[in-house]
Amino acid sequence: MNIKYEIGDITNIQYKDNTFDIVICDIMLECFNDISIPLREMKRVCKTGGKVVCIEPFYQSSIEYYEYTDKSTRNLILKLARDGRDFGLGPMLPHFLNEVGLKSIDMISWFWGGIEYKTLDLISIDDKLNDMRLNFNRIKKQISQVKDLSEEEGNKVITFFQTRLNYFEKNPKKLYEDMSVMGLPVFIVKGLK
Repeated sequence: MNIKYEIGDITNIQYKDNTFDIVICDIMLECFNDISIPLREMKRVCKTGGKVVCIEPFYQSSIEYYEYTDKSTRNLILKLARDGRDFGLGPMLPHFLNEVGLKSIDMISWFWGGIEYKTLDLISIDDKLNDMRLNFNRIKKQISQVKDLSEEEGNKVITFFQTRLNYFEKNPKKLYEDMSVMGLPVFIVKGLK
């Protein structure tokens, strides 16, 4: 397979009109205030009859579930998982593709994420613990930026993840029994030029 990677600007794609059979944008449109600008460029470089495909999440339904947490802690973890994002473009993609004049718009959804610690046959316990440590450090850094969490709530979430990490560092083989679920729905929308 002959693949060429290039860095470019999606608001000013350096290719002629009607160049590609398919143009894909994967979780990037959410970075733009005016989503029509990159979508119009994607449409422009797509051949007539070609496909424009966009993939975007739905943060309002993000999931970070730990079966042994109480309901109030679980709700705080869900706030953190959403990271203060209000909604997510996923469900609105058909509207935006229609607005730029794409036809035969079709949408599917899939769950990005999974059951976290039932994959230890593919990764070592040390790697999983290191991943948990990195995740814990990320949470500590981002918690103050989550607008929906008070300082007290943020401290409760940090305590939860610290306790969880400490437990698995002391009982690493228990990771084989953990059934944590993390992720969110992601929408894939296709339109024809």
